Amino acid sequence: MNRTDATVEQVEIESKEDDPLKKMLQCVLDDLSIAEQERTKYEEEWDRFQNMYKCILATGKYPWRSKVYDPEAYSIVETITPRITNTLLGGAEVFGIKPTGNEDVQKAENTERLLNYQSDRMNLYEHGGQGFNTSMVEGTGHWKFRWAKEFEPRYSEEPTLEPVMDENGQMVLNEDGIPESEVKVTYKKTFECVYDNPKLDWVDNRD
Repeated sequence: MNRTDATVEQVEIESKEDDPLKKMLQCVLDDLSIAEQERTKYEEEWDRFQNMYKCILATGKYPWRSKVYDPEAYSIVETITPRITNTLLGGAEVFGIKPTGNEDVQKAENTERLLNYQSDRMNLYEHGGQGFNTSMVEGTGHWKFRWAKEFEPRYSEEPTLEPVMDENGQMVLNEDGIPESEVKVTYKKTFECVYDNPKLDWVDNRD
């Protein structure tokens, strides 16, 4: 059956199947499915490593053994992780930019100051340390680097002059026949940007 013989409903179904957005969505879903299958192979090992790191015994595996657990893995990780973090992310100057020529000296200095300022703003030391800890325990660490804008609410008073109304909804007049008025305060809510910089998020391997 060619397209000229097809019904209107069949043509609509075929056009939906050729929708590029649908193909893009299916591509993303396929990638997520593959990623989940790949991650599942490592989750059992990650759990075993985490139990070793946290000194959690395998219940019922060796019931005749002593409950004493030597925290060797924990002590190794907690010794090496701070050293790696301090070496790579410690100090006021995390980044160093070297110019390639005399014309780049000022640009390199400005870029270096900007990167070190932003690393301090995003608390690079703390979030980077979390990833190093996971890398030491599970063998893999992930970070997500993005630009973030964070807002906080601000409230301001806005006084307005409004006429005084009686119980019947009529304006109250003074002795001179002029409407009386009173000041009423309304509160206006606005949002102020308190953070507009790069941000580094530690991502769990299971996420």
